[in-house]
Amino acid sequence: MQPTPSTSINLGRRRAQKDDEYIQVVERALETLTSATKSDAWDDLGNFGLSNGRELAQESPQLAKEFKRDICELIFKYQQNVARST
Repeated sequence: MQPTPSTSINLGRRRAQKDDEYIQVVERALETLTSATKSDAWDDLGNFGLSNGRELAQESPQLAKEFKRDICELIFKYQQNVARST
């Protein structure tokens, strides 16, 4: 069975649409990867805190919860200081 010219055109359009969708997904993934690799002066501190939190979670889940709570309280304290000063 030979495809008719209109069927061939429709198949080509669908294939092009799927290709466009695929390209969009790949471009978004590349943007995500690129932004994830960007770093600034605060990345070292963040990675240090995350690494310690993960280690604590393996050794003592309760201590890890306390660590996380204390870090959140410290950050909240500084946020409040900033809010008061503005």
